[in-house]
Amino acid sequence: MSFNDFLKWEETNINRLMSFKNAFGVHLWPLVRVRLAMIYIQTVYKHSDPHSKSENIGIRQKLLWAMRVVFRSIFFMPSSAILIFSTSVVNMKEGSGYVNRLYDEIKKTLGTNISICERSYRMVFRVPRRTVSFASDSFFILPKIISRFLKQDLADFRVNSEFVEYLKSSTIFNVVSDQLDGILDLLNSLSKQYRVYRYLVPALVKAKRIKAVVLEDASYGAENALLMKLFLRCGVMTIEHQHGLVAKNHPAYNYPCDVVGRRNQYYKYLPQYYMVFGEYWSRRIETPSNKIIWGFPYLSKKADVAKSTMKNIILIVSDGIDPQLVLGICKRLLLNDIKGRRIVLKLHPGEVPLMQERYGELLTYKNIEIKTYESVYDLLAETEYVVGVISTVMIEAFAFGLKPYVYKTEYSSEIFEGVEFNYFESIKELDKIFTEKNNMLREDIDLTYYWAVNSQARYKEFFIEKGVLNK
Repeated sequence: MSFNDFLKWEETNINRLMSFKNAFGVHLWPLVRVRLAMIYIQTVYKHSDPHSKSENIGIRQKLLWAMRVVFRSIFFMPSSAILIFSTSVVNMKEGSGYVNRLYDEIKKTLGTNISICERSYRMVFRVPRRTVSFASDSFFILPKIISRFLKQDLADFRVNSEFVEYLKSSTIFNVVSDQLDGILDLLNSLSKQYRVYRYLVPALVKAKRIKAVVLEDASYGAENALLMKLFLRCGVMTIEHQHGLVAKNHPAYNYPCDVVGRRNQYYKYLPQYYMVFGEYWSRRIETPSNKIIWGFPYLSKKADVAKSTMKNIILIVSDGIDPQLVLGICKRLLLNDIKGRRIVLKLHPGEVPLMQERYGELLTYKNIEIKTYESVYDLLAETEYVVGVISTVMIEAFAFGLKPYVYKTEYSSEIFEGVEFNYFESIKELDKIFTEKNNMLREDIDLTYYWAVNSQARYKEFFIEKGVLNK
């Protein structure tokens, strides 16, 4: 079984799936589709959760979180033509502060026309920020709090239950049947939250004079699907930026023909525009959102600086979904004579709280470092060899002239189909990487295929063309 099996089932049943609507006319399938598909993929491929839950959060951290949520609230931001909903998890440490790798460069270009509002990650904001930003947590928490005091609409509860029973009757979900009761709880919660969002969104748009909204993970359904529908209804242009790895088997960006062709209402729950790093990524997805190539200015800037940097790191990149494999790769490389090089393991941000549990035994070795929230691009600038499984960093390494070593699995082969890496099928094969000397990218590879140039200028022109900004 694979994501293609899921897509085939969805294509056969899409009309029935889109027939379930609640009392406000909100379709249920767009709210839960991506979550169900991800659970399905995680179960079939036996992946760990890269965003595993952390330990209990201390009182001090809760107080720091509450102070920023209150005093830097989204409701205190100035009026802006463009509102960006980001997450603190994409912030990278740079010097004494943090930069948002996706949006700070855009902010430099558009100035006061844009406001960045970041959502905390496990009640943690990565601060101090080097660019002015606000906290969006209150915007998402308020509907959750109010909805607890709202009575569940019986008609909604009935249709939500019927929908989940329909899903349970489908054999495709036999492998995740134990998760479907949680889907019912989610639908019941979202139906009540929608009753709050339908007033909150228009009020925010009017108060802040918003013409366009950029929402991270906009294509992931749940509350984000509700927001896309409501912002669109308010006449606000809706956008999502690529923030990581997308491929033909990514459920948030690949849909059956009837959805891609807009032959049903699903597209109203997705962003109007999906901005990709380059043409390569655009070719890897099938979505009803209009695909716009804009580039990745922060990566381009970091890669330019890297050209004059001494390279002596063996970088192992964890994607968070197979920690045992990553641990095995690290231990195998530690057996080699690395001739004065540094071995660095860069964790996925979502697994940092589990560093001790997953990789604690590596701390007993002297010649390996574990990095958490540091900029992976600063590490790539010093990297001679990069090793991983499935991570955007494998392709980002191209910008630094590197040809990564990628562990070949059925899943990684699907994701990186056609990409020229050094593939290895067993950990023992890593013993030869220092003798092969095949760690550098061919000079004739066109990097603009992956990372378009002139990003800031292209971005500004786009908003002028769409009438969001004046010339």
